[in-house]
Amino acid sequence: MQRHFVQGVETGLHTRFDDSGGKMEEGQVVDDLPEGRWRHWHPNGRLRTEGSYRAGVKVGTWPVWDKDGTVIDDGGLLPLPAGRGVIVLLAGRGDEELRYRLADGIGTACFIEDFSTGPLGADPASLPELRAGWWTRTLPAEHPPIQPPEWDEAWLEPLRRAAEADWAELWVGHSVREQILLAAVAGLCPDLPDLSVRVFAPVGRMPMMSGLWIEDIHPPLPEAMPVAAWSAIWPALTAPDPGALADLVRKGTGHAAMDRALAAMIDRYPAGANGLGSMDRRLLTQAGKEWRKVARVVGSAISDTETADTVGDQVLLQRLIELGSFDPPLVSFAGLPQTMRHSECRLTDFGMACLAGRARATAATGWTDRIGGVTLSAKNLWYREDLL
Repeated sequence: MQRHFVQGVETGLHTRFDDSGGKMEEGQVVDDLPEGRWRHWHPNGRLRTEGSYRAGVKVGTWPVWDKDGTVIDDGGLLPLPAGRGVIVLLAGRGDEELRYRLADGIGTACFIEDFSTGPLGADPASLPELRAGWWTRTLPAEHPPIQPPEWDEAWLEPLRRAAEADWAELWVGHSVREQILLAAVAGLCPDLPDLSVRVFAPVGRMPMMSGLWIEDIHPPLPEAMPVAAWSAIWPALTAPDPGALADLVRKGTGHAAMDRALAAMIDRYPAGANGLGSMDRRLLTQAGKEWRKVARVVGSAISDTETADTVGDQVLLQRLIELGSFDPPLVSFAGLPQTMRHSECRLTDFGMACLAGRARATAATGWTDRIGGVTLSAKNLWYREDLL
């Protein structure tokens, strides 16, 4: 990558290259924001898309070509219903970039919650306290504590905007995070029967590797379906035992992206051979036998492609710390692990034995995990193989 900085601020020509040295993207940056004409290329060197930025926001048209040079999207306004509408996206991905493709009167809103991690409860009244408490414990210590009313307001705000519009759509990708969010909206907000859902397939990536990208959004748009089509999933996700969730995975929901997401949730349950769920496996694999920076372990676990179930760094860090708190611990730390960049970790003998299948992590004193509505412990334990 070639970049230019003036007093710590990126300004000038920005060029990013792929591993073989070919250009991936190029354009001007002014005060850390893309400005003017930008171009993006396919790995074979053909132009993928080009267009203009104004103060970091896409403007005008951005046509898209496939790797053979055929136009697949003219980059103009998207074909959407007339009237005052709201498109609800997840976590702001593509929010600003999408607006250049929307007609006047169509706005966007974004969710910031991730229901695929942390505890879930079937009672909507107690959910704000449950989620706010968990996020307060999970986020860095310098983050202000989250109060239940604040969490509730942040979660509901995009849906309030949707309710006030002439029409509203929830746009989601194939990631586990988005699919579980979709289930939450369908299960918690039955008073939004007019909310439609479009599920976008990823372009050139693994189906669940990441959330909805602007490159995924192009005509013809996926069919808009009523959110009620996903209403039966939330009760299974929030139940105190995983039986209903396992039934959904075996029978299928009728929605391929949701089926993959629910299977990924089941994969988080401990395996009978070693007592490790998918998240634990990724963390221990990246920790290794030698001392390694905690930040590197967490970062590598995020991008681990063994499973496309992506979760945030603070969630993975919290689980890594838990793995070091059991007796015997699976990892040991040098320094305070909460300071990811200034601490290190490595596998203990017990952690290596579990990773090799010679011991079960679930045998450790104090072992626990939380998956959806289920609290796992030595007295309340399900192995993945038992569910499938």
